Amino acid sequence: MSEHASPLRVIGSILLLVLRLALGGMFVFAAWVKLSSPQEFAFSIKAFEIIGVESGEHVIKLLTFALPWAEMICGVLLILGLFTRSAAGLVSVQLLLFIAAIGSVLYRKLDVECGCFGEYDWPCGGKDAEGKPLVIGMCHIWRDVVMLAPALVLMLFGGGIFALDWPRLRSERANAPLARAPEPEDD
Repeated sequence: MSEHASPLRVIGSILLLVLRLALGGMFVFAAWVKLSSPQEFAFSIKAFEIIGVESGEHVIKLLTFALPWAEMICGVLLILGLFTRSAAGLVSVQLLLFIAAIGSVLYRKLDVECGCFGEYDWPCGGKDAEGKPLVIGMCHIWRDVVMLAPALVLMLFGGGIFALDWPRLRSERANAPLARAPEPEDD
């Protein structure tokens, strides 16, 4: 941290740190759940009925492994504060795709479990009277919208002074040439 960091910058950076740790931690956890039981996650992808099962089996297999690894990498980058804006941008894209997929399931009135956080589907989880997990509902969309908000904040403001990005970004700003107005031409 710089000796010239204002109290306002420190407070803002603490808030950005909290957002990075919370959002990054949720994405790392979600990835871990999916990677620890890839077959269940593949079943969840199939249940969404967005990708044709017979013609898209290879796409489902790719998503079963690529999506959790993308979540894991973005989550770790957010936690560390490396490439914060890029990681937050990718997380935002993922969340928008999740919202669209869930909206599609709700529109088509499919009876689907999310598979987002496995059995730890907080706060949208729970079981019905028969002990079966609750299906996707508006709670899942709202949860993703709530996660989208800090992702957008991190995209706009970066990781703050407590991010591993900070020294690199600070030196780039210090070495950047100042923007100058064009010199007037002699007539």
